[in-house]
Amino acid sequence: MFVEFVIQNQLFSYSLETFAQILNVPCQGACVFTDRWRLDELAYGIPSDGPYQTNLPPIEDIISSIQIDREGQVRRIRHEEEIDVLEYQILTHEIVQTLKPLEEIIQENIFCLGGNRDHVPACLCFMLYCIVHFKKFNLAYYMAKRMEWVTKQARLILPYGRKIRRGHGTRRGHPSTSSSTFDQPSSSHLNDDDDDENNEGTSRASTPSSIRYVNSLTNQVP
Repeated sequence: MFVEFVIQNQLFSYSLETFAQILNVPCQGACVFTDRWRLDELAYGIPSDGPYQTNLPPIEDIISSIQIDREGQVRRIRHEEEIDVLEYQILTHEIVQTLKPLEEIIQENIFCLGGNRDHVPACLCFMLYCIVHFKKFNLAYYMAKRMEWVTKQARLILPYGRKIRRGHGTRRGHPSTSSSTFDQPSSSHLNDDDDDENNEGTSRASTPSSIRYVNSLTNQVP
């Protein structure tokens, strides 16, 4: 798998492994990407064969690992209208207390979303499940697929621009799949249209130390 993108009219192409090294993120483990937040839609975002083939756990196992017990029908506000929360949708306040700090860190540094965050995206739910059960998650695969998804959306700007530019700079003087340097503004803004909310969010600047902390989260969960 190769990651290709254009910045300032320059084409960059990296193997997924090199891409992971640039961003200093894991490149092994479960591979999945979806922009949806229903857990049953995770199945549509995993490779079914090849080197990145991934087998998902039962949805009920994910829910029981990260969600507090739900009593009765839960409702939420969407476009000023109260609607039912479906069975495989998890609200932010339903995440178990010990995982809430991790959920916030991953939201800020990997999903880079502002705006309405009353719910937890399906991929983030699965990341939390992997943390709880000490399972590897291929963060490089997720980030590459997210970049690919963004290029197909209107009005969205490539995410992780600052991370890529900074990571590429640390590799100067070392063998690389591209000798070009990144020429991109120091920050990027991402308007992320959630499939359910259609709300706009803004990416937030992240430091390498926060990414390294995300990478080590599995060591923080008992």
